[in-house]
Amino acid sequence: MKILVIIVTYNGCRWIDKCLSSVMMSSVPVDCIIIDNNSQDETVKRIKDKYGFCKIIESKQNLGFGKANNIGLQYALEHKYDYAYLLNQDAWLFENTISELIRIYEANPEYGIISPLQVNAGLNKLDKNFQKCCNLEMLSDSFCGCLKQIYETNFIMAAHWLIPRKCFEQIGGFSPSFPHYGEDHNYVHRAIYKRMKVGIVPSAYAVHDREFREESKKLKMRKMYLRSIVEISNPNNSLIRNLLLQPFVLLRLSMSMRSLEGIRYVFYLLLKYRMIIRNRNLSTDFSFLMIDK
Repeated sequence: MKILVIIVTYNGCRWIDKCLSSVMMSSVPVDCIIIDNNSQDETVKRIKDKYGFCKIIESKQNLGFGKANNIGLQYALEHKYDYAYLLNQDAWLFENTISELIRIYEANPEYGIISPLQVNAGLNKLDKNFQKCCNLEMLSDSFCGCLKQIYETNFIMAAHWLIPRKCFEQIGGFSPSFPHYGEDHNYVHRAIYKRMKVGIVPSAYAVHDREFREESKKLKMRKMYLRSIVEISNPNNSLIRNLLLQPFVLLRLSMSMRSLEGIRYVFYLLLKYRMIIRNRNLSTDFSFLMIDK
């Protein structure tokens, strides 16, 4: 069994020791590839000095999360890995995280993306955004002490994703419609379109160590703009309906926030329609990676 841990780094020096030390301590042997997005701190030097087991690819520019991860997924395909594990630079594993996920996946092969429970750095609560991924059944079962092996969900952020080979062979890589934010939503939508389930394994744990800040109006508008691209790109949704609807969603939000940013993003969205539609059509077949079949 071959497992490849894929990590995208960008100015991640403050996290990289915990991240890579946890990879080294995995109870199952793993290989690790790091794609660095032109970090300006000591990230690359630290990796080269302390973590020689990692293969590192240094990009001369910031490729974004999706495109950089595609380099790792391409490597996993070409080198016949059975699993890819996407790991954020600000996240780390426990010793049995990967082994437990694989054990549960082998008993539930209908799943294409699975995640451990993602806890905060204090190990005292679930990651704030991860909480939104947990459905009511899982929360109820946890309260009653009768948890199942795995729980299906509509979304999990890509800080910790175990992806079996069948999934990245059929789905391909992340869509270029999303340089940053939204790419994980789109990938999940495409997995569901291919009749693969997305799930959380409550017996596996991992850490996502990040800071939460109050979002500015500008950032909220940008995220809603990207959310509109996500909805249009979702192959499970009506294309025509969302092409017509999403500009009005942005305008309504702009009015409610008393911000002119929404008007600007409506024009950006309309200008990108051709590209979004093209990538949506490509994403329903194997695309964004290359493989000899």
